[in-house]
Amino acid sequence: MIHVPHTPSAFSKIFALLFTLLSLSPVLHAATTTETLAAVPPQNQGLPYTRSAKPQALAKIKNHLAVFAGSRYAYANGYRLRLDDTNMLHATAVEKDGKIFVPEAFAALLTLPEIAPDPAPEYLKSRWVYSIARPQVEWKADVTSLTIQNTRYICFADAARSLGKQVYQNPRGLVLAGKDEVKFTEMEANLLDSVITLFDTPEKFADATIAAKSIPLLKAQGGWKDHATFTTETTKLYDAAKTEWPTVSPERYDLTGFSQAALCSPVPAPGIYPRLLFSPEDVSGIRSGLQSSVAAQMGLIELEENLKKSWLDEKTSEGLMLKFLSTEEFSTNTLRPTCPSSIPLGLTNLALFSLLTDNNEIGLKTARAVHHSALISEQSIDSLPLRSDSEYGTSFTVALRAETAWTAMASLTRELPFMLDFSGTWMTPSERDDMRRVIAKAIYGRRAMEQSGPDGWCETNYATNGLLAMAIEGLEGCDPEQIQSVKESTRAFLDHGIDASGYLNDLTDSTGGNIQTHLLTMIALARRGENFWGHPHWRNLLQAQVLCNAPNGRMVQPLGVQTLYTLKNFFPNDLRIDYLLTLTHPGVALEKVNLTAYREKLEKEKPQQPTPQHPGPCPINFSR
Repeated sequence: MIHVPHTPSAFSKIFALLFTLLSLSPVLHAATTTETLAAVPPQNQGLPYTRSAKPQALAKIKNHLAVFAGSRYAYANGYRLRLDDTNMLHATAVEKDGKIFVPEAFAALLTLPEIAPDPAPEYLKSRWVYSIARPQVEWKADVTSLTIQNTRYICFADAARSLGKQVYQNPRGLVLAGKDEVKFTEMEANLLDSVITLFDTPEKFADATIAAKSIPLLKAQGGWKDHATFTTETTKLYDAAKTEWPTVSPERYDLTGFSQAALCSPVPAPGIYPRLLFSPEDVSGIRSGLQSSVAAQMGLIELEENLKKSWLDEKTSEGLMLKFLSTEEFSTNTLRPTCPSSIPLGLTNLALFSLLTDNNEIGLKTARAVHHSALISEQSIDSLPLRSDSEYGTSFTVALRAETAWTAMASLTRELPFMLDFSGTWMTPSERDDMRRVIAKAIYGRRAMEQSGPDGWCETNYATNGLLAMAIEGLEGCDPEQIQSVKESTRAFLDHGIDASGYLNDLTDSTGGNIQTHLLTMIALARRGENFWGHPHWRNLLQAQVLCNAPNGRMVQPLGVQTLYTLKNFFPNDLRIDYLLTLTHPGVALEKVNLTAYREKLEKEKPQQPTPQHPGPCPINFSR
């Protein structure tokens, strides 16, 4: 725990920012050894969710345009496309009266003589969603259309037939259109299922019944009707259209007292670092702010003393690891850490320290180590797609590695956005490009749990992939759906993870709803024009905290130090934050602090990682 003093007076912008940055603790999800794995189906017979399913399915629909009711994805000559790039997460094919309707812009692709989008990066080819220019088309009067949320939708089959195309339509919602006729025989039932699974999105199955009979664990456990008592009315409710969860209108947002200056300078051009929470031109002001604040200097002393006894001391395991990762030995040495979570956390702190102190020597060494650490992680990242979802779907924990799941990837990459952001200024262009590639491989097409369920279920916000996406925004491999998705999951958490009175639905204390990552995401989004800080539920959070914490600071733990100082940075005159800080550091007066004595005191103590809400990771050990 960082020993941070408090005074009710307004804290400097940089002091709060410092504590905003010091903590991004990885969450590791360890697999239990007592699980029984379900049997894996054959992988070479084209069965749904096996390794051979996708190639055979794509071969079947090649040279056709294909859509599926309920999916926002479509295929054109084997290329996966969005139905509408301007409404990428919500424009789906709609079934009405037995006809399948698509946005007018997508239907226009039927008029193109060939479909040839720009090529995908080779390392993302199997997951890439292509974009292609869509012409303006005037459709004949006999082509059925309808309007959905001010967008014109065209009957896909009508449009195709009006152009002389052959059309295949399956009662389950699949429609294919092309020059040649295509159909599925009775012997191709599994192939039809595999084609339909092509329309799965990172958020949902195109047809969940296929997964229920094809994913081993889902098949073994059976459907919900096998385990629950239900009535006809219950079934109707289950089969009804999805619930449209209410959201707070932005018109109700209140930014009174919000410090716009805390968002720092405009976001720099793609590939320039730092960029997430502040920009390169803000760094000199941050350094000056450190020197003008006693509290900020105390925090920096703690960070320095920790690093001097660990990463900056070659007699320690951390010091040996830094030496190993920052030298040419990396390319031939076979040492690997047995506790990888400690490495990115420590390297993030090193990079931050280098940035705050303008230490080029440590900064360069840390940048090399960060780059090499990311290359080690890339080996694990590359290994995950080598298996199919039917292979991963054999237990609850192994399933965390599935094609669109984020949880397993999060433990490998959670610190990467700030490792790059703080050390990127010392990296070569080639090193920065390697970092971009590793991040792109990790995030593309994957969603955190909050992003793959209904808004009303979003009571936590563990979507660290949004910070990763914003770290490489505008560069090759950045998933545009990911940034849009994290905007929506952040809003959903504010709508439903915090109630109207400001109470966290997950936990009230320092970790409630994973408030730490959520807060950093809110800062990054606000710097990019998506400012949720005025959300009324968020504004009431402090009042709820005051009411549910005992005056002695015990019984119920308040929001963590990092969170409170960050809130103080953005709402400098809110006395409720001052009160909550007195519960975390009672009786400390900054004016009485002797910095020399404080450093001497810390020199005698055993250091921990300087993260206010994290007790400190396990030590690094080496194994050959």
